[in-house]
Amino acid sequence: MDNPNSRQNIVKIKEAVDEQLMQLPFYEQRTKSSINLLEEESWNQREEGGYLVEFPRLMNAFEGISKGLYIIAGETNIGKSALTMSLAWQLARNNDPIHVIYYAIDDDETVICARLLAMMAKIPISVITKPKKWQKTHPEWVLRREQAIKEFKETVPKSFSIVSSVHLGGNSIELVIKDVARIYNDVQTRYNHKNVVVCIDALHDLTTTSYKLSESVAATKYVSSQLKDEIMKKYKIPVLVTAELRKSDKQRLNARPTLDDIKDSAAIKYDCDVAMLCYSEVQLNLPDPKVYYTRSDKPSYQKFPVLEVNVLKNKLSDFKAHLFYELVPEMSMLHEADDTRSRYYLDAINGLV
Repeated sequence: MDNPNSRQNIVKIKEAVDEQLMQLPFYEQRTKSSINLLEEESWNQREEGGYLVEFPRLMNAFEGISKGLYIIAGETNIGKSALTMSLAWQLARNNDPIHVIYYAIDDDETVICARLLAMMAKIPISVITKPKKWQKTHPEWVLRREQAIKEFKETVPKSFSIVSSVHLGGNSIELVIKDVARIYNDVQTRYNHKNVVVCIDALHDLTTTSYKLSESVAATKYVSSQLKDEIMKKYKIPVLVTAELRKSDKQRLNARPTLDDIKDSAAIKYDCDVAMLCYSEVQLNLPDPKVYYTRSDKPSYQKFPVLEVNVLKNKLSDFKAHLFYELVPEMSMLHEADDTRSRYYLDAINGLV
């Protein structure tokens, strides 16, 4: 437990430093304030780095999830939302001093609840949404469903918020900024020093009152800058956002995406601290996928999707490589491939297996 006297001493030292700063010329104040802020943020980090997640390779890649704007981009239904939700849920249940806000801009809130419950109970989403159908054939699944719902009601709302455009009263960035401020101020007042993490699915579904619909590139640039300046920088928190790809010949040729393939990429790729490009041969229904996995509970000829996550931009660590996740579509679950499996999948991409 923190020592109250120690906290009081830190406050006194900070007040003394602030008083000294005020006596300096403004240009010296700026630089010294920046150094002081760096020291404060650095020593507030955990020993492991940023916030904990349960994907070991991703955890090591970024040294935890820390302050920054993370873009998770890919084609529709590729698995980027499943990855974002998995990270959001792991952040909420492994880091007590934070409250995760998940903005489901392009989905109904009940859809998000169902996916989350399926992940918690490790059962198909269909059991969550259609329990009567499974009562006779799989009563054990229905029981796990009830247990997950009980846990959800008792514990999840304290650490995880699901916010839809209905809750917000629209889907503008201005409404998101206002909502983040309300939640941030409340958790700070209610729980004392509890911080927030913001996840948004998806960036290209956010609008703004500052630009017309016809000004899509300018609007996206504005939304991206607002996410960075008015949320990430203002509250010094991680912001995870999904993004779509633009229509191009690459999609027709089934080529793996690059930074330039992100929709309105010029507006986004410079704002983000991390850019993860997602791809899956199976999810794209390619005729002869090379990167896939099989399951012991299914016929051996059946190929299941591997989500390739290519980290193409990373200002938070020196990691720029692939991460691989075996997707269980019916549960919206991801299993991170270990080093051996990852090497195999990378060799498959390069045509070596």
